[in-house]
Amino acid sequence: MNSLSGPCTPNPANCSLYTFSAADGEVYLPWWHGLFRADVKGYRGVTIAGVTLSATSYAQFEYKLDPAAAAYTALGVDFTSGPTQYAEFPTSPSSRLSDFRVRLLGTRPVVNALALHHNVRPALILAYEFDVLCAEGLLRRDAGLLRGDPQKIRDEIRAAVGSPGPTNVTLPDESNQDLAFIDLAEATSWDERLRMWTASVHCKAVQARVNTIYGTVLRLGAYRVGDLSGTSIAQLAFL
Repeated sequence: MNSLSGPCTPNPANCSLYTFSAADGEVYLPWWHGLFRADVKGYRGVTIAGVTLSATSYAQFEYKLDPAAAAYTALGVDFTSGPTQYAEFPTSPSSRLSDFRVRLLGTRPVVNALALHHNVRPALILAYEFDVLCAEGLLRRDAGLLRGDPQKIRDEIRAAVGSPGPTNVTLPDESNQDLAFIDLAEATSWDERLRMWTASVHCKAVQARVNTIYGTVLRLGAYRVGDLSGTSIAQLAFL
């Protein structure tokens, strides 16, 4: 309820001089980012604690996923039982910054605490591990001969690991990524077919940024004609 005078005790319910309005009250909470200002938070549910909550003195929870939105969205649950009551969000809302409001309804509800159940959903950053063969006579995907000796391949990988910035890489699935190389390991083995020593470089890299993957004809190999019947030419670029 909206107080008409300040309480004389820390707990307003124990103050005989504390007066209440008969009208419904509202408590506006500070805008909430959960200490993760730049990351999205997914909301699962709300717990409201109050030992005096009942069918005639209850609370409701409302939220805005954008503080600039005009209206609040009601959780749709009356918190009528104590000492705690949990309610899930009917959908799976998420936001970086949210605005919450608690409505106090009925005779004389007292809310002692409110807890928001959530999980932080940071941006997905993928890590890659792969092996690069350093040998003579390697072929490109178009069956053309790869120019460059094994030492040149090894030097390019070492340069990528030592670079402070990302390296643009075309991966075997033909996606184009900016990767930050963080580690490498080299191994040498005898190739019986070529009758020579070949080297393999094991690399570890993480995405420096998330790039849009543009499709090529080879990326359509997993689809059948029927799967693509409702797909336009423009949409094929994102398969």
